[in-house]
Amino acid sequence: MSLHIPPTQELTEKERLLAALIGLDQHIPSGYQTAIPLRLAQAIATVEKLFTDHELPMREALVSEMRLWLDHAEHGLRLVQQCDQLMQMAIRTVDSQTQSR
Repeated sequence: MSLHIPPTQELTEKERLLAALIGLDQHIPSGYQTAIPLRLAQAIATVEKLFTDHELPMREALVSEMRLWLDHAEHGLRLVQQCDQLMQMAIRTVDSQTQSR
């Protein structure tokens, strides 16, 4: 059994473009990128506590490396947010053009 209902009219070129933009927006990875900085910050706090409490060696080196990755992850998050804003602007522009037909 198919639930596909054929459209009463074909999509316009702008409607197809809008659908393609929305599909592309869903393929730009962003979900996990949002969580990485938070997870790294939590991991840094855990490493600092465990290594300090047990006087383990290499605490500073490990924390320093993790902070570099935290900076990198935060930069990646800004990139994802900027891409998302630009995609949303493109989608809204095409959508407003499509609705005016």
